[in-house]
Amino acid sequence: MKFLYYMIPVVLLGFFACKSNQKFDAEKIGKLEADFNSSPTDTTYDKLITAYLEIMQEHKDEPALIEDLLSKCSAASIKMNNCRQTVIFLNNLIKNHYARKDTPDNIVKMIECLRNIGKNEAADILTLCFGQAFPGDNRKVELEAKLQNNKLLKNI
Repeated sequence: MKFLYYMIPVVLLGFFACKSNQKFDAEKIGKLEADFNSSPTDTTYDKLITAYLEIMQEHKDEPALIEDLLSKCSAASIKMNNCRQTVIFLNNLIKNHYARKDTPDNIVKMIECLRNIGKNEAADILTLCFGQAFPGDNRKVELEAKLQNNKLLKNI
């Protein structure tokens, strides 16, 4: 009988500790977003991105939430002109949520960021892929004009 008295709290504790569907503190996130939007500094950016990443880690099984937070992360990193992180966030957003309406825009932003950080070959390859995926997009010609390695363009 004593065994049951000890096991019930352990089982209940385990049940509540393993419950991963807890919603994040929306009020806390709202404050972090407001702080960042009113004063975009490295400190407010780091706090906001860290909170977003923690939420994504805790809610891996919620693709819509992950998609929204990746979009917010990329927007914040663009606002901070942090191209290295922008590329990471946009890459994950494009790779995992390709059907979004803003995918062409996100690819163009990614190409620009790759150029800004000196990854011209990657930007060239992505430019060619963009042209193949979105042949009717009016930015195709402009992007191809910026190709650093014109041999790539001749080979397709």
